[in-house]
Amino acid sequence: MLQHMLYLKIQLSRILSLNTFLQHFQPCDQGIINSFKVQYRKLYLHNRFKAFDNFNEHGTELGEIDIKKCIKYIARVWDNVTNDTIKNCWLKTGIILEYGEPSDNESVNREVYENNADI
Repeated sequence: MLQHMLYLKIQLSRILSLNTFLQHFQPCDQGIINSFKVQYRKLYLHNRFKAFDNFNEHGTELGEIDIKKCIKYIARVWDNVTNDTIKNCWLKTGIILEYGEPSDNESVNREVYENNADI
């Protein structure tokens, strides 16, 4: 079972690892993937502990997690990544601004318009 868990951990790391070249500007690297990974691990460990408890109590097989179950876990976990997490990660990159906060271009455009309104 330990080998199986290590194998799955390695595979999950390969799937979810990203190139860190532009990490500062990638919102996924700013917390979305971290939130996803934490929730996936929590769901995975819950399943494994439940299977282990059933094995100890009833002698049932631990059972392996197949691709279909992994995909169901991924869908469930993605649904649990909140909109606030995604929004905050995008805000942290500085690519987008908080709603209502004018960008530099908007400020310049407004100033140009006001200065040329008399013309």
